[in-house]
Amino acid sequence: MLTILDLDRLRAAPLHRDPFEFVLVESFLDPEHLSALVADFPEIRGHGSFPVDSLEYGPAFARLVVALTGAALRHAVEEKFDIDLSGHPTLLTVRGKSDGKDGRIHTDSESKIITLLLYLNPVWDLTEGRLRLLRGPAVRRELNRHRWSARLKALNPFRSHRGRPSPAKEGMGAG
Repeated sequence: MLTILDLDRLRAAPLHRDPFEFVLVESFLDPEHLSALVADFPEIRGHGSFPVDSLEYGPAFARLVVALTGAALRHAVEEKFDIDLSGHPTLLTVRGKSDGKDGRIHTDSESKIITLLLYLNPVWDLTEGRLRLLRGPAVRRELNRHRWSARLKALNPFRSHRGRPSPAKEGMGAG
């Protein structure tokens, strides 16, 4: 039974190990859900990331939140990265818009075990705003165009450097 998340695509996606462990999953969301997800996406007026619990959104987006915080995704990520996430909380934030202040090269804190970035942009052909996977300050790999196919990027955040060229344009995403 296909749910809102296509966990079989996550399981089948190759685990890249250079410049660090990450996986890229195209069409991670069932395309039949995309228009309802966008319609129910929370209205976010400013830039930055917001805890999902602080936002108002519709029922389709609520189903996505349940799927992203559920046991099935957790187990699939554990299998893919050969890690144990039991006893660790899930933090879900939502980004509505970004600006030139966002996307600076950074690593996440040691307390973050896995970072999942889910892009819901309809089309993103611009250089600005693309996620770059970096080894230190040098660009190592750039992940091209974000499309409605709903791209998932999962990575071990403490060992990874990432950022994006500025100025970033307005877009939607959950991460």
